[in-house]
Amino acid sequence: MGHVDLHRLVEQWFLSLISPPLSVEEQRVARQLYLLLADGTPVSQEHLASSLGMRIATVNKALLEFPQRYIGFDEQGRIFEFGGLGPDPTPNRFTVRGRTLYAWCAWDSLFIPPIIDEPARVEATCPVTGNPISMTVTPKGVIDVKPGSTVMTFAIPGMDAFPDPKRFSFMKTVFFFTSSEVATKWAAENRGPVVISLDEGFELGRTMNKIRFKNVLNV
Repeated sequence: MGHVDLHRLVEQWFLSLISPPLSVEEQRVARQLYLLLADGTPVSQEHLASSLGMRIATVNKALLEFPQRYIGFDEQGRIFEFGGLGPDPTPNRFTVRGRTLYAWCAWDSLFIPPIIDEPARVEATCPVTGNPISMTVTPKGVIDVKPGSTVMTFAIPGMDAFPDPKRFSFMKTVFFFTSSEVATKWAAENRGPVVISLDEGFELGRTMNKIRFKNVLNV
């Protein structure tokens, strides 16, 4: 990670993104959304509310507290994507419960399994070599990585190259690569992201989850 304290930047970014911090009810709604979306079908507000034993008005109020760019609604008004997970194809195939979904960026595929407390099979393609990458991400860490030399790039608003959160995109900066050599070459040609290990990426996700779900998740 060099001299950049990525854990501190993750904490600062999320606290600025969600201000004030999520209430316990809002944390419960957010986590339940991930759990329901992992079934591979859109989630109605009615279903979300009933699964939590909450009133629909309470759920709708909680949904308004989340950054709206992180929630996708279908034509029936159901939630079909949320916070890095959805059905629309991306470079990061995310298979859980036998159903194929997609993580919006490489980092999403590392921090979502601890939220749903289930392992996911993640498959990606190296953006430089075009070679396949696969791994299993469990609630405790990353295992069964192929190739074993796989690393990732990482960036977060607040880094020197990304002072403006509105102009930042995880989907344009955070990828899996087949090796540190390949990732370092890409990073040299794409100013800003740093190269980190998968374990480091997983721990950065843990840092965010501890803040995001501090009252409802044991991480």
